[in-house]
Amino acid sequence: MNKNGMYEYGLVQECGYFGDISILMGQPSEYSYFNNPQTDTALLALDAKQFTEICDCHPIAKEILTTRARQRREMFENYKTVILLKYMRAITKNPLIAL
Repeated sequence: MNKNGMYEYGLVQECGYFGDISILMGQPSEYSYFNNPQTDTALLALDAKQFTEICDCHPIAKEILTTRARQRREMFENYKTVILLKYMRAITKNPLIAL
């Protein structure tokens, strides 16, 4: 967790993308994104309908993106579980920190 109370799962690198997990998995987004104003960033934004239409025109690419989205979602879930377990251990050792 960073100083703003947010979990940092990773950084979007050059030619990276985000937001695909919720669209491809048909689930509401659980993640937030923010931009460091001290870095130059160029984004191409597509709404869910546009993204889905493009994916439907390219089924092999859609299959690859879907597989990657499942893997990343699992990675994020595992990460959240590890963090939760760390907090639970800390609270077990010192219950007063939970107050």
